[in-house]
Amino acid sequence: MKKYWPIFLILAIIIAVILILVFKPNKKSDQAKNQDVISSGDNSATIQKISNNKSYFPQIINNSLYYYYLNQIYNYKTPDKAIAEIDSAPVEIHLSPDLTQAIVKIHNDKGVFKLQNSIFYNESLLDGFDYYWLYNLKTQKAQLLNQDISSVAWSPNSKKIIYTIGTDSGQALSISDPGGSNWKIIAKLNLDVAFADNNQNSTLLYTEVQGDTGDYEDKDPNFTLYKFNWNNLKLSKLDSKPAFLDTRYCGSNIVQSDYEKDGSDIVSIFYAKDGKNEIINESLDYQNFVCSDKYLASSNIKDKNKIFIYNLETKEKKEITLSFESNNLETENLIGILDKTLFFTADDYLYRIQLKP
Repeated sequence: MKKYWPIFLILAIIIAVILILVFKPNKKSDQAKNQDVISSGDNSATIQKISNNKSYFPQIINNSLYYYYLNQIYNYKTPDKAIAEIDSAPVEIHLSPDLTQAIVKIHNDKGVFKLQNSIFYNESLLDGFDYYWLYNLKTQKAQLLNQDISSVAWSPNSKKIIYTIGTDSGQALSISDPGGSNWKIIAKLNLDVAFADNNQNSTLLYTEVQGDTGDYEDKDPNFTLYKFNWNNLKLSKLDSKPAFLDTRYCGSNIVQSDYEKDGSDIVSIFYAKDGKNEIINESLDYQNFVCSDKYLASSNIKDKNKIFIYNLETKEKKEITLSFESNNLETENLIGILDKTLFFTADDYLYRIQLKP
């Protein structure tokens, strides 16, 4: 019997290998299933679901995309590995470009925070109100900020923040260290951020609204557009371009949107190189558009699952129709464009469209 044991051993190994191959999970199949593949009705785009996590507060930083889900911050490229943790659900998140800190707005639930021994527990704060905090993503320590600030944005080097703050003489655009020290007023104007990103951009756009906005069919407010440059800390008025409701920097170009009193939409592109304006008359969503130095993308105001793509270089237009496996889904929020990839959410899940030339 002993002389046959090598044969039995070989047979056992063969059987074990067969069983492993038969019952091994098909990772490729599972991954494809999780992608929730959707068609575009247009062979010029490849569309893909990125992960099965909900994606809250998505933002593009340093040519990548980050989002929040269940007290964790993720890079979209590694949805199974969080890069930071926040011990309470935020109302807002503004990540610093170096990803070491964040300005977070937290809804104060004093009883829950005390039971959880939360870093955001503060006996002196009023229960049920929202408060801004400076949160260190590495040490998980938090510092309470001035609560009169709004429209917060980071400097490209993460060493300063800029915001609108209430003063004794009215609203003022100010900068300071992230914790609030070295405070300096840039201008005594009531400004709202029109465009600010943390993707290594040194210029911010602000709008000043004068007059009653009210109902746009009855009111006629005046908008003024300003540009702030982090390189010289200067705020300058852009007299040559009207300021509409939504404004974006697209490379060196400025794209603005608004709607007319009859309900029709306007998107205006100002080309910095030749100083010309171009009007695009499409059924665009004036509050849901993004752009890069090459592309402009907007959802359709009448059909959220149609996305309008405009090539700023070639002036080529196309419309992509999305078809989800789940019929009740629709495009919610266009996030941004990285290279030739458009990111958007549907039912708070993150998707991307790989645009082709």
